[in-house]
Amino acid sequence: MLYEISEEQRIMLDTVRSFGEERIKPVEEENDKAGRYPTDLVGEMAKLGLMGSAIPEEYGGTFRDFFTLAILSEEIAKYSPSLGTVMGASSLLFGNNLARNGTEEQKKKYLPLVASGEWMGCMGLTEPGSGSDAMSVSTRAEKKGDEYILNGTKTFISNAPVADVALVYATVDKSQGPKGICTFLSLIHI
Repeated sequence: MLYEISEEQRIMLDTVRSFGEERIKPVEEENDKAGRYPTDLVGEMAKLGLMGSAIPEEYGGTFRDFFTLAILSEEIAKYSPSLGTVMGASSLLFGNNLARNGTEEQKKKYLPLVASGEWMGCMGLTEPGSGSDAMSVSTRAEKKGDEYILNGTKTFISNAPVADVALVYATVDKSQGPKGICTFLSLIHI
C-alpha cells in the first residue's frame, strides 16, 4: 500500500527533521557513550508536542492518527533510537493505552501531565521469566481492603528509571487465565 504524506504531515516532519539536525545530532553520540539521559532534549520534544504524539488532543496531546505517529517516531529514531523509545514508551505505551482503556477520571488527571512532558509514563509488562508475553505474567495483585498489593518483578521497562507513572500488568486470578490479568495505574518517583 502506498501512503501519501499530507502537507500537514510534511510540515511536522520538517520540524522534527530540523530539531533532529540542530539539536539531537550534535550531541547524540556523546550522550550515548556517556549513558546520559538527555533531559533537555526530552523537554524540547515536549514543547514540540512529541511527548503527547499518541495522546488525544482532548487530554492535551497532539495525536492525529497512527500513520502520523509512525512517521514522526521514525524521524526522531533516525537521529536517536533512544529518544524514539522514550517518546514511544511514554506517549504510546502509557498514554495511548490509558486513553483507550482508562477511566475518564484517570485520563483527565494523568494524560495532560504526560502529554506536556511534565511527567514521564511507562508500561510494566516484561518479566524475567516470560519476556513480553502478557499471558504469562507472574506478577500478582492481591486485594487488601481498598487497595491492591502487587508482588513480582518487571524488567527492561523503557523509561522506568525516569517515569512518574506506570501501567503495570499483574494477575489477579490465575484460574481465569488471560481474563484474570489486570492493568494497574501506579505512581512512582512521587
